Amino acid sequence: MQIDFVLVLYEVMVVGEGFEPSKSMTADLQSAPFGRSGTPPGVY
Repeated sequence: MQIDFVLVLYEVMVVGEGFEPSKSMTADLQSAPFGRSGTPPGVY
């Protein structure tokens, strides 16, 4: 019974995505705002 659990856990961790889901899209670093560059004028 314990071997079955280990095999299922192995299949989920190796075949699946692990504990954290993969990101669907990464940020475009050339157009993504950073620091206060994404803050509209007049908003502090």
